Amino acid sequence: MLALDLFESDFKTNDLTLIDALRDFLPLAVKTLKLPGIPKISLEKSIEKSNVPTFGRFENESKEITVVINNRNTVDILRTLAHEMAHFQQGEQGELDHDSWHTGSPEENEANATAGVVMRNYSEQNPE
Repeated sequence: MLALDLFESDFKTNDLTLIDALRDFLPLAVKTLKLPGIPKISLEKSIEKSNVPTFGRFENESKEITVVINNRNTVDILRTLAHEMAHFQQGEQGELDHDSWHTGSPEENEANATAGVVMRNYSEQNPE
């Protein structure tokens, strides 16, 4: 795993660092999704070993979320994180199976819709 210094200038977007955004975003996402807590999250420059190109992944077995942050704006990173946290919620409820990741699956569609709700809640509380 690649450790990144989130306080480096590379992670600044309009005077808001990614870590600042995550401090506001994560509690709101947990509350909106009614999660028991924050899952393990890895922020990476890229995702290797993926059968499809992706900016995020949730591993149901390890309960770990991976999100790509390289060359992406903060809001896009947060939306990906919201999507993967929705999959974490689905995993906690036993709704995921080996086909859940496919485009158009009910679980994928629900994660997309749920991420939109989380992002609207976040943007209402954080218009900057």
